[in-house]
Amino acid sequence: KFLIDMHLPKVFTLNDISKYLLFRDKTATVFPNTATIMQMIFVYRFFQASMIESIREALEYEIMTFMPYFGYDSTNSYLLVRVTDDQKVLKVPLLRYEDPEKPFDPVATISKVDSLTSTQKYCLIFMVCALLSKRACVIQGSTSSGKSFIIRLFAELIGAKLNVFQMNTDSSIAMLAGQSVLNE
Repeated sequence: KFLIDMHLPKVFTLNDISKYLLFRDKTATVFPNTATIMQMIFVYRFFQASMIESIREALEYEIMTFMPYFGYDSTNSYLLVRVTDDQKVLKVPLLRYEDPEKPFDPVATISKVDSLTSTQKYCLIFMVCALLSKRACVIQGSTSSGKSFIIRLFAELIGAKLNVFQMNTDSSIAMLAGQSVLNE
């Protein structure tokens, strides 16, 4: 089924196939079709509208028209994400990291999400899928496009502590690994 799906790009990496299978398994009851999952993997990891549009056109995908809903269950134990009009939801267990300087405020957090564009919400769904399938995700976009904001908001949504490492093209893996290179 995977290899003959007409909604798929022609070239895949093993990581793409693995991510597709994991996302599909974790979201099968919520996403209406596999094309939506493929768009999450290949299109909505980009943050800028122009990048999304050019990738979407190159892959010949339809424009996604659903407006996702984000909320919490009555006990504030799960983040609920609904992507269709029926009542099926993705349930994400909250990590509940308590920051003494900033107590958890579900109403304020959801109001931030409500102010996002649909494209930004699709990016949040991409991160939810990555979290549920225990896969790393890469959010791509130009400087000042809002990547850091959306990642901070996602951490706030799921109650996670966030450690930020500012990276750019001049950054090396040694910054993350804690290694140093000695000059001769």
